[in-house]
Amino acid sequence: MSRPSKRVSAARRRLPPLNAVRAFEAAARHVNFALAADELAVTPGAVSRHVKALEAQIGRKLFDRYPQSLELTEFGRTWLPVVSEAFDTLESGTARLLSERPRATFALNVPTAFATGWLLPRFARFHREQPELTIRLLTHTDLPDLLREGAPDAAIAHGRGEWPRLNAHFLFADRLIPMCSPAYLAAQRRLVEPAHVLTETLISTDDTAEDWAAWFAMVGLHGEQPQRMLHFANSVLPAHAAMNGLGFALIDPSLVTSELDLGRLIAPLSFPPLMRGTGWYLLHSRFRRKDPVMMAVRNWLQREAGSSVRHMFPKPGGAGYR
Repeated sequence: MSRPSKRVSAARRRLPPLNAVRAFEAAARHVNFALAADELAVTPGAVSRHVKALEAQIGRKLFDRYPQSLELTEFGRTWLPVVSEAFDTLESGTARLLSERPRATFALNVPTAFATGWLLPRFARFHREQPELTIRLLTHTDLPDLLREGAPDAAIAHGRGEWPRLNAHFLFADRLIPMCSPAYLAAQRRLVEPAHVLTETLISTDDTAEDWAAWFAMVGLHGEQPQRMLHFANSVLPAHAAMNGLGFALIDPSLVTSELDLGRLIAPLSFPPLMRGTGWYLLHSRFRRKDPVMMAVRNWLQREAGSSVRHMFPKPGGAGYR
């Protein structure tokens, strides 16, 4: 035979009527029906009837009644702290639960390079500033369809801000700088100039192969062809390849702040970064533009993006580097 569940047992509690118990507790504290009635916003007669009904149900006398006064019986004096503690627990527990802000979960889809290079180093600060909000971080190589049912709440994407069916909030612009490892630079045993870079191994991804041509054109080397190229399909790998001494990679310093601070990457050339008119954006459905959780995430990301850029750079499509 199966044992009754806790839910069934709780439903069979033999509790006295709570309104009657409340009337007794107030009357016992004041030892006066009239004062208890004022506290409970009822008549003294209603308090008296509740107490009599309670005495009848539990089979114990709670008060000795005299013409001008009341006195708790021995059982009433013993029961009062039990009842008061139960009401105190109920009151404080309810107040605590009502004062707690419910935690919200927010699904954010992010490219792996952005997640590892920019977002994760700032994640602890986000949790300190937004303790009521939990971010469920997803990574992607292709932007998900944010309009389909079950899609993430938002995504961070790289581009020019042209997503006509979505709201796009600018975070920061690309700034590409040639970087390498200190060991790789030391092995060259010469002052590195742009023309020298042409003879080195240049690291890129399949999607950014044209960036090196744009950078060389920016520094005055038009139409020159590098001698060695190393291509990766994954956008996370060029920075790691450069850190491991495989050559030069064009890297956005915003995505490798920790590596620069630790000296695992260096930027030996004193030229402005390549600004290719692209940047990072927070994207979400237009239907969620006034959602308070969405606004909190957006405001935090934009605030972090603004403070993380050490120098002033224009929005993609702006008037150049300064």
